[in-house]
Amino acid sequence: ISEGRHIVLTMRRVILYLLATSLGEVLTIAGLILLLAKLPLLAVQILWINLVTDGFLVLALAMEVREDSLLDMPWFFNLRLIDYNFLLKMLYMASLMALGSILVFFIYGSDFDKGRTAVFMTLCLFQWFNALNLRSEFKSFFSIPFFSNRWLIVSLVIVSILGFASVYLPILQKTLSTVPLSLVDWAVILAISSTIFFGEEIRKYVQINF
Repeated sequence: ISEGRHIVLTMRRVILYLLATSLGEVLTIAGLILLLAKLPLLAVQILWINLVTDGFLVLALAMEVREDSLLDMPWFFNLRLIDYNFLLKMLYMASLMALGSILVFFIYGSDFDKGRTAVFMTLCLFQWFNALNLRSEFKSFFSIPFFSNRWLIVSLVIVSILGFASVYLPILQKTLSTVPLSLVDWAVILAISSTIFFGEEIRKYVQINF
């Protein structure tokens, strides 16, 4: 029974991560096209997010260790693979991603190339933080042993290296149409993309305590 519940939670975790990511990208692109009539991301950048960033992280999330007390969850009988609460969480995460990415684009609106690069990296960092969120759909990140999923740590290191390479390595700059970012740019991107982490921590706290 415990293993079966672990499988269900793992499937929910992976599906929620992928759907929230995809919806966040759609809302970002649609929002900026409606507001500015400009395409904020290129097809190759979207492929990079979906195949490179999400590819590593979703596999690592599938390797998350079994949560404690899986047999002490009376509410589990009402849980479905995709239910109303699942859809609300997906919309919540995707909305934070879209609003943050659109804000970043407006911050760099006077420099379209830097704005596009900043949006691209903001969406990538949103995925990094969201992977940390979804180590558990119901428990705070801080209540889970950090090194219990080594695959996630390795994946975060890999996607971080590849992410920085996509901005600074000439061959990837040319392929992905990116430009170098300064430390100030990274600080802005980090501050905005981390909102999904703290926002989800607040949601979990409210759900657990109220």
